[in-house]
Amino acid sequence: MEAYRRIGFREETSIQRSQFETQKAANGFLLNAAFDLNPIIQAKQVFEVGIAAILQTRYGHETYWALRHPGPQADFHSRDSFILEMAE
Repeated sequence: MEAYRRIGFREETSIQRSQFETQKAANGFLLNAAFDLNPIIQAKQVFEVGIAAILQTRYGHETYWALRHPGPQADFHSRDSFILEMAE
């Protein structure tokens, strides 16, 4: 993301498939996901990641989860929530 809530995003078509599996746990839910980022990330490039999810109960109540919510409300576009640095 080059700018906060930038208009004109495009779908990334280089990644055609993602592998994931889910597992019910006694006190939670596990999601394992694997993505091949080679088509879009150059070797040795460091990039920032924000992980977030919106979960909806069967009754329609939504909760917002992220590694970090930098403000009083969930805002997944805020660069301050991109707290992980990853590299090859």
